[in-house]
Amino acid sequence: MGIKRCFAIILTGLLVLTTGCAGGGGKQEAPKFPTKALDMTILFGAGGGADVIARKLGDLASREIGQPIVAITVLAVAGP
Repeated sequence: MGIKRCFAIILTGLLVLTTGCAGGGGKQEAPKFPTKALDMTILFGAGGGADVIARKLGDLASREIGQPIVAITVLAVAGP
């Protein structure tokens, strides 16, 4: 290993250490994600099997994460 590579590794390590130590001493807790309602886009027709399953999964996920999940049905059309 060359001296330049060793120097670069040592310098990178010191940079990481000093950046981690400069956090202000106190541990700050990040806000819980998500902080607002989530939108779930359903690309199939309303009332179909995929729509019903997606809405049920959205309800289950909403209970798990503690935030509402809003189901939005959008009909996707492809082609010219």
